[in-house]
Amino acid sequence: VGQAFEQIFAAAPGRIILTTFASNVARWRQAIDVAARHGRKVAIAGRSLEDSIEVATELGYLEILPGVLVSLEEARRLEPWKVVLLVTGSQGEPTSVLARIAADDHPQIRVGPPDIVVIAANPVPGNEETVAHTIDNLFRRGARVIYGALSEGVHVSGHASREELREV
Repeated sequence: VGQAFEQIFAAAPGRIILTTFASNVARWRQAIDVAARHGRKVAIAGRSLEDSIEVATELGYLEILPGVLVSLEEARRLEPWKVVLLVTGSQGEPTSVLARIAADDHPQIRVGPPDIVVIAANPVPGNEETVAHTIDNLFRRGARVIYGALSEGVHVSGHASREELREV
């Protein structure tokens, strides 16, 4: 996933909007680190994600370099190519930030060309339709959407393999 993020962040002409499971601290850490390496500021949108990042930071699982994290309001004032938005909604939840952006219903975030939306998660069984609906709406708004079915490497399972479980 790190290599895929590096390629996407290096080539993105505009804003990057990225989502994955709110509890996947390792993936968020990768995204924040890659953003910092590419000179981008990071803003967070979504209560569960804000809470996860706050707890992970307090417990020492996530270290964010000073100046990388900015408010959503500050991110809106920056040039788009300097911004990464980390948002909730990888499973198409109707009230999530990503679904609201896709429906043009978010009070602060609008999406369109040349924005790139990265969905670094596969739909869990039963969520395929809501995820597909969100992706469709993002495409309709002119965003480029990168997700597992189209781009290998933006998601890998966070679950241990059979051999890893046996070892534990």
